[in-house]
Amino acid sequence: MPDRAAFAVRHLTAGYADRTILEDLDLTLARGRLTALIGPNGCGKSTLLKSLARLIRPRRGRIELGDGTRLERLSAKAIARRIALLPQSPLVPEGIRVVDLVAYGRSPHLNAFGRLSDADRDKVQRAMRRVAVEALAEHPVEALSGGQRQRVWMAMILAQETEIVLLDEPTTYLDLAHQYDLLALVEELIDEGRSVVTVLHDLNQACRFADELVVMQAGRVVAQEAPRAVMSETLLAEVFGLDARILPDPESGAPLIVPRVTSRRGPAASLSAEPPHSTTV
Repeated sequence: MPDRAAFAVRHLTAGYADRTILEDLDLTLARGRLTALIGPNGCGKSTLLKSLARLIRPRRGRIELGDGTRLERLSAKAIARRIALLPQSPLVPEGIRVVDLVAYGRSPHLNAFGRLSDADRDKVQRAMRRVAVEALAEHPVEALSGGQRQRVWMAMILAQETEIVLLDEPTTYLDLAHQYDLLALVEELIDEGRSVVTVLHDLNQACRFADELVVMQAGRVVAQEAPRAVMSETLLAEVFGLDARILPDPESGAPLIVPRVTSRRGPAASLSAEPPHSTTV
């Protein structure tokens, strides 16, 4: 396994009940980088992410961490100390306050008595501060907006303090400004030495923020490389069924995807406007 790997996935076959989603998948995910999983709906992105967190057990094959440890040999608590997962639609315990939900992130690190120490409470406060939900600490989570809840869940992930963070569509429910705030926060986690693997549907955000794209189709990986090396008009057509131009992003130089869509205003009117920064597929 490469020294800089976060995960090594070998001959992975996984799925649900009698339905196979991933079959004989081989993949190495880099340590200390932001990797974005992209692909059409139903291609296996979320199934792969759940497999990396061992929420789904492989039918065949194995998943190893960067030090060679096989996930199957770790206890649930040991995994939670190393890997944090924010799923698409996490369930909120009834009546729980924001501060208590964020404190759940400390659970894998608590002593035998299961009590928060002063150091744990400090980490909970710092996590809430980083995503600007500190003022909501005493509010019931169920009373919050979807965007506020998403930021609270992210605070819980931060409080968990794991070396690997897995995010399944983390910008869901967030307005545009908070989407970019969250992605900037993810960049900070990379700068701190963590590894982040995220599912993103917005291809322009994936191209702008990710160090590496893993493109999936029908349960297999069809491309894996830096955004500028991966993204092409041919790939967009073959994988996403999207007819689009690719231009350099004027802010970052990353690939910027501009769909060729004829609206009732006509193609000339669409292309004369500033290129969109949000292409969700």
